[in-house]
Amino acid sequence: PTWGKKGRPGASLRAWRDYLPRAQIYGADYDPGIMFSEDRITTSVTDQMKPESLLKLFDTYGREKFDLVIDDGMHAIGTCLNMILFGIRTAVAPGGWLVIEDIGFKPAWRKVFNTIDLLLSTMPKLQTAWIKHP
Repeated sequence: PTWGKKGRPGASLRAWRDYLPRAQIYGADYDPGIMFSEDRITTSVTDQMKPESLLKLFDTYGREKFDLVIDDGMHAIGTCLNMILFGIRTAVAPGGWLVIEDIGFKPAWRKVFNTIDLLLSTMPKLQTAWIKHP
């Protein structure tokens, strides 16, 4: 979880809420102890390691596709792959974005994501990009 100045989780969710004043923000984490609800923010428990947990999350939020999905979760190859499949098959609206943060540039990761990038590039409705923060 991302802890804010006041020592409570959800700092990044609050930042997105403030940055996107007309958006409803949904968050998910595996730790039930950090769930909260505030103005335009709703959180739910999910386990990125289990695709069925992601599908249950989608049902919880009304099966509406999202314009933007940001994965700042476990930062493991398996969970990132689950999020990519969940995003392109289920959760991201046409024209929407799936962002996977902090994946690193380790050689093993590079091989996996280069392969994914190659596969996704064959799908004309999808675009991929690597963005390296300085």
